[in-house]
Amino acid sequence: MPFHPILNGLRVALLSATLPLAGCGSSSEAQDAPSPPPGLVLTPQRCTAPAANPTVTPVLADAAQGKRAVARPLGSTAASMGYYERLPSRYADGSAARYPLIVFLHGSGEIGSQLAVLVGQDQPGSPKRDITAAIDPDQAGGFVALFPQRCANIVVADEIRAFIDYAARAYRVDRSRVYLVGHSAGAAQIWSTLDSLADMVAAVVPIAGVDVRADPCRAKQVPMWTFHAADDPIVPASHSIAVTQRLKACSPAAPVAPRLTIYPAGGHVVDTRTLDLSGMGPNDPRYDAYDVDIYRWLLRHALPAAGSR
Repeated sequence: MPFHPILNGLRVALLSATLPLAGCGSSSEAQDAPSPPPGLVLTPQRCTAPAANPTVTPVLADAAQGKRAVARPLGSTAASMGYYERLPSRYADGSAARYPLIVFLHGSGEIGSQLAVLVGQDQPGSPKRDITAAIDPDQAGGFVALFPQRCANIVVADEIRAFIDYAARAYRVDRSRVYLVGHSAGAAQIWSTLDSLADMVAAVVPIAGVDVRADPCRAKQVPMWTFHAADDPIVPASHSIAVTQRLKACSPAAPVAPRLTIYPAGGHVVDTRTLDLSGMGPNDPRYDAYDVDIYRWLLRHALPAAGSR
């Protein structure tokens, strides 16, 4: 079961990359990326043929929708991937307000074409969890949260670009505040293609990611906060440590120092633990004492004017 960040005895053990990465090895060791889990295919694949300027119809949220997850199957919109959406409660209030966008990239267990997998209706015998439930779209003033379903562990960069562009046209999105959050293979997706997305993405949060041996310095302008559990039995924490060390060694240095949080326990499924801040109000002293509010961290970062770096 995923752990929650406010469990007793956990807070003082939280390690942040704003501090030195003690015990992580020498800089030369950091260049030797750990091996990926056996059988995990990390070669980028294309799911669909590129579409030339598809007609995008703005999504009109039903006032009764609230912030529940709504399915948008492949073919029902102009997006090249099917996806779930979660919108802030105020989205349907008739205002012209624009919201930051979080695109959540799932792990290898949710790959396919059946959206039901993303909300826990897995194959028999598989763990069932609703990955859309981890993000409360009313956090920190409100986010549009979209959960696209990929056909592969890693898809080519222009498919992610196309999805972000679709989202910015279909929803009232603040293009200067587009964020990627990825778990496991979804984090590998971020590391694999971020250099091609840096003009669209303001910050990223890879969680329990697989090191794809990409050069993170090519996208060092994008602020990154990485999470992993020390006892992850699927993808060892050495993957996140290695990527962060390579990023910290960039010359010139990254404009925003990369951060790494290693949970002492939690296994592989720590995306819920990272993203679910239920029970923590905005005046909770733990925001300052332990800096666990991932949403307010994201909002510290925005693209320059005109939406590009």
